[in-house]
Amino acid sequence: MAAPTKSNGTAPNPASIPVGLILGLPKPASGDISYGWQIEVAATVTFIFAFFAVALRTTARWRYAKLGWDDYLMAFAILQALLATVADFIAVNYGLGRHIYFLTMSQFSNQQLWQYVAQTFCLNALTCGKLSLCITYLRIMRGGHRNIFLTWSIYFAAALTFVVNSLIIIAQFAQCMPAQKSWNIFLPGTCWQSPTALILVLLQGSTSALTDYFLAAFPFVLFSDLKVSRSSKNLLLLLMSLGVVTGIFATIRTIEVGLSIHAPSIDLSFNSIQGLMWAGMERNIALMIASIPPIRPLAAPILSNITKTFTSRFSTSASTAKNSSRPTHDANYELNSTEKSSHYTRMDDYRHAPPNTSISGRSGKDTLVSHSTMIVSNASSHERILPLQKGDYDNVSV
Repeated sequence: MAAPTKSNGTAPNPASIPVGLILGLPKPASGDISYGWQIEVAATVTFIFAFFAVALRTTARWRYAKLGWDDYLMAFAILQALLATVADFIAVNYGLGRHIYFLTMSQFSNQQLWQYVAQTFCLNALTCGKLSLCITYLRIMRGGHRNIFLTWSIYFAAALTFVVNSLIIIAQFAQCMPAQKSWNIFLPGTCWQSPTALILVLLQGSTSALTDYFLAAFPFVLFSDLKVSRSSKNLLLLLMSLGVVTGIFATIRTIEVGLSIHAPSIDLSFNSIQGLMWAGMERNIALMIASIPPIRPLAAPILSNITKTFTSRFSTSASTAKNSSRPTHDANYELNSTEKSSHYTRMDDYRHAPPNTSISGRSGKDTLVSHSTMIVSNASSHERILPLQKGDYDNVSV
């Protein structure tokens, strides 16, 4: 199709001509609509939650434990997530989410370039976040007599994540010759066929989802012999297994991106928006979920006060109702009843204590002694630090 000419007879700049006119594409029936706002809203909202979660995690570790490489990697990951979010906004500004028919050559090339930049930072954030969680597990296991299989399985998950994600980043810019053709399809050159790109997408997505599920299930083995109350143990397992949510996001993202690549369409700026939106939410939610368990020491006092308030009000109401319906007894009966109630309530706190754990009162606190590891921990009734293994991480904030 011949390019249109200006009224003065000179040909316009090809970069300013809509791609639809250059390639002779049919005009979309939906018109010039944009779904770029979806990725902007999804990435921004989830990033805000992730940022505050990482900030609270860092504060909790600084106050109750000590900062380590897992915390530094998580801070670097949230920085990468921020850069990915900014790159998403720039890509949308250039036309991401609109039909290619209405974009100029310059707009289409720029939005493709910034897509690759955003995905590079996104993969870096996912890699650093997952490595941070692996290092946390290794720190917990350090100094204990753990199965060597557990340790090497964590090393394998970390190495697999790093290698696969690094491979995808390199492939983004090496899939075409010259490399600029990766984001500027109008340049002369050659690129890999669609099946190759689809295989790489499926490889990265399946690896990400499988490692998410593995790291979410790992605490059930790691903390199987943890000597704490059942409620504390269940809470710990619940918090540490939230990575299943990230795995679900990774699965959905892989399907969406795979469909956009497999679909026989050149409308990349429009068809890829769903996969990119899920990728943006995945990276931010992954960082947020990985940062939730260490926040517990900060939340424990608040939850304790709320629990005590509701418990006190409920007990007062129940006692008032009981006294109003019961005949008056002598003072000695009331005193003995109060003492028994206090005694039973205090002993009930220990009903979930494991058989290999001895409990004794000391200065208003409960002393838990694990006979399997000979670790003594003075923990309050609302435990914020759980005894695990001897070493630098005997008391792990969760």
